[in-house]
Amino acid sequence: MSWEYRALRRRLGLPDTEWSVVFDDFCTEVAPTTEGRLEWSVRRTPDRLLTDRFVWSGANSPAISRSLERLEEEGWFVPERLGTPADLLRAARAEWSTAISLGYTPGDRSVGEWPGMKLYLTISRRARSRAWPWIRGFLPSLPEQAPPNDVDLILAFADDQKHTVQPRLYLLCDGIQMSPYLLQWLEPGLLALGGEHVRSGVVVRHGGADCFGCAFQPAGIPAPAPNAAYSRLLPAILETIRGCPPAWERVGRMTWATYALTQDARPKSDAPRNVYFLLR
Repeated sequence: MSWEYRALRRRLGLPDTEWSVVFDDFCTEVAPTTEGRLEWSVRRTPDRLLTDRFVWSGANSPAISRSLERLEEEGWFVPERLGTPADLLRAARAEWSTAISLGYTPGDRSVGEWPGMKLYLTISRRARSRAWPWIRGFLPSLPEQAPPNDVDLILAFADDQKHTVQPRLYLLCDGIQMSPYLLQWLEPGLLALGGEHVRSGVVVRHGGADCFGCAFQPAGIPAPAPNAAYSRLLPAILETIRGCPPAWERVGRMTWATYALTQDARPKSDAPRNVYFLLR
C-alpha cells in the first residue's frame, strides 16, 4: 500500500474497519502486477467532514479478476444481490471492462448511503452494445440507445453485504468535447462548465441524475486543459475543505469535485459534495 495512504490514515486517526481491511487486502494483492492510482475523498455533510473514503483504480488484469473472484467468494458484489446472472457479471468484469476501481466508504446518512465497498467497471467502447442492455437492467430510466462513443461509461455498485446493492452509472466526457447527449440530465450551463475542465460528467441513479462532476489535472502532470488553479470552482472547493489541513495541503493534487443535483438538474449548492485528491 501507498506510504502516503498509511500516513494519512494515521494522521486522521482513522480506525481499521471491516471495509478498510478488505480494501487493503485487495490493493496488496494487485500491486505486484498492476500499476494503479490511489485517491482520497473528502465529503462535506450538513454537520461534519467525512475523511475515511479511498478508491484504487487500474487497468483490468488477470490479477484484478482473481481478486474480484475472491471478493465474490467472501460475499461482496455477489450476482444474486446485484440481481444479475453470474455469467453476465463475470463477463462484465473480465471481458467488457478496460479498467476497474475499488473503494470503501464509512457511509453518509444525510444521503442514505450505508458503509461498505464500492466497485466501478469502466466499460469498453467495443463492448458497449452488448453491455448497454445489461446496464439498463439496473437503471431502466436510461435511454434505449447506447450513448455515442464520445461518452465514457462507468457502472458502479455500492455493497455493504446487508442491504440492496445500489447501482449507478457515470457518463463522462473529455474537456471541450462535452457531448450534447448529456443534456438529457444537465442544464446547458453545467455542460458549458464541464467543457472548461479536463473531464466532466454526470452520475445517474434510480430516478435520474444524482450529481455532476468536474476533473482537474494534478499539478506537474501535463494536460490539454488548465489545472484546478484556473477553475472558477476553486473558491467554493476551498471553503468545503476548510478545517481539514491534509486536504488543504493537497489542493495541487486535486482530481475531482462532485456536486449534488436537484430534480431540475441544477446544483443543490455552490459547495461540492465530494473532493478527491491523488495520493502518492
